[in-house]
Amino acid sequence: MALCSSTAVISIGGADGSELLGILQSLGSCHGILVEISSFACAEARANGIEHVIESDVMDAAQEVVLKLLNWQEKGQVSSVLFSCQSVLHELPTRSSKFTREEFLKAYLEPLIASGLRTMFYAREPCSPVNWSQETDSVAIRLFKLDKTDIEDVANEIAKKLSIQRLNKSRTILTDRELNCTVETAGNVELTGRAVLPLTLGQELLFKLIYWKDLAHFEYEMGEQLTSFEPESWSQSLKTIGMNSKISYLTTEHFRDLYHQEETLIGEPISMNAYNGKPLAIPMCFAQIFSSNVNCQNTS
Repeated sequence: MALCSSTAVISIGGADGSELLGILQSLGSCHGILVEISSFACAEARANGIEHVIESDVMDAAQEVVLKLLNWQEKGQVSSVLFSCQSVLHELPTRSSKFTREEFLKAYLEPLIASGLRTMFYAREPCSPVNWSQETDSVAIRLFKLDKTDIEDVANEIAKKLSIQRLNKSRTILTDRELNCTVETAGNVELTGRAVLPLTLGQELLFKLIYWKDLAHFEYEMGEQLTSFEPESWSQSLKTIGMNSKISYLTTEHFRDLYHQEETLIGEPISMNAYNGKPLAIPMCFAQIFSSNVNCQNTS
């Protein structure tokens, strides 16, 4: 995607504006807007030098953002716009009562595409582990030297709080009692002490516990499902409004470091294939979407 000094940058949920500042500085652009609901983060962003800070629910801010961009376009100050959404889209369905994927794209991107602005969209979001799903639908987890029953209790609480369905290979929803009684382990592999969980629930548990800071942070994170983001659905919705997209999957450096630290602490793999007892590779549990209303291959 071609970026230049005439590119405006919109950061959705960009906290203190650090990422927005970095992008603007690399472009030599002075046209940036931060949309953030946290009063504390907005104050930090203003202190950091972000001129245009909108303290608001993301959907309530759409009209103001679009009008500002169209004004800059009319004055000849911008010819393109980049929307940056970093680990925020997955939480909006539970954090914003007005948010849907379709309404977000309709409110923000469609008016800009219609105006003739080159419109670009970049998101990096947590998701279900794409590499694990190619191998298994159940994962056996050991974490923080916790007892198996403790891990199961946390997992069940997460499943209930976030309405995560516990499914077996036949796509049958498992009850609490059935949850850990469905795996036939091959080769007499030792899984004693490990909680056996359906794939999405297992990854959600890892997100919640590997990023553990304190109880208050954990309770806040229980208000959102990190594995709810569906990259292919977003790509299809973007295509519907005339955007070309590329999706790639990765593991962030921060998640990788925390994962390896925990494996070193417990002295064995965190995650195993529950059907054959083989260690699972570190999960590729983040998706990147690059999208533009000009072909993504075109960098002119």
